[in-house]
Order: sequence, then C-alpha cells, then structure tokens
Amino acid sequence: MRYCAISGTFFKYGDEREFMQVLRKRGIKDEDPRFAEIVKLFRDLRSGKT
Repeated sequence: MRYCAISGTFFKYGDEREFMQVLRKRGIKDEDPRFAEIVKLFRDLRSGKT
C-alpha cells in the first residue's frame, strides 16, 4: 500500500487508474483542465521524468 499525502488516501495498487478515481472522488472531473495536468504530472513522476 502507498500513501498519497496530497489526497490523504492510501492506494492499493498505485496505478494511474486508481489515481484518477481518487481525483474524481475529490471533485475533479475529467473535463476540468486540472485533471489532465495532474494526470500528466502523475505519469511523469512514475516514469522518472521529473
């Protein structure tokens, strides 16, 4: 299990799909420009680009 300090959530798998579900639960919808930016940052962090 991994803990996300930003959302205060524990991730079971720590994958992109699970992260997107947390964003939706927090009220950030797919259409929101922030959603795409946050998911992009998540992908970059996972791939080691940042």
